[in-house]
Amino acid sequence: LGDPKTSSPALPARGAYSPPAGSGDAPKGVLVLRASYTDRGANGMAPVTKGTDLVLRSPTVVVANGVLSEGIQKSTVEGIPVEVTVVNRSGSSVALKQIDMTNVGAVTFLASAPNQYHAIGGTIEVHLDSSTGTLLGETEAIHPTDGQTPARFRVALQPTSGIHDVYFVFKNPDAKGDQLLLAVLTATFEPAASR
Repeated sequence: LGDPKTSSPALPARGAYSPPAGSGDAPKGVLVLRASYTDRGANGMAPVTKGTDLVLRSPTVVVANGVLSEGIQKSTVEGIPVEVTVVNRSGSSVALKQIDMTNVGAVTFLASAPNQYHAIGGTIEVHLDSSTGTLLGETEAIHPTDGQTPARFRVALQPTSGIHDVYFVFKNPDAKGDQLLLAVLTATFEPAASR
């Protein structure tokens, strides 16, 4: 016990684990990796166990589970397995806290602007650390459609690294006051292309 403490680099775990098929598409799924080591003890001392956990979230997130600003509400729709983010004001946003953006090259939204609800459409901007922070990318215009079936809108992102708050900002310069822009279900973070 009197020996000075020395720190040494942790040794990496070895091996491979493949999550079950389709688990990457589960927006509420989480994978917890736990690594632990127990030494042999010495000089009559009991063994000591040390461990660490790593929590990996699904790359697909339910946008309505983020922090919603004014002008946005959650809605439950029969037949849709996740809550829907209903955007009622241009400039409103949803924040996803503490997202590791290292090697993320794009995000794909599942969204729609249904005519039957008088949605006017708009765009989704992806910002870093605040709703007015660095703009990483923007969707093409999401136009009103006759059906309710959501479409995929992919945004290529500027390279970023580290853990950040990510803000999705919804815009339509033609919107007047509180007016339905669009509905968003999920956002899927995609890896950057290998070079």
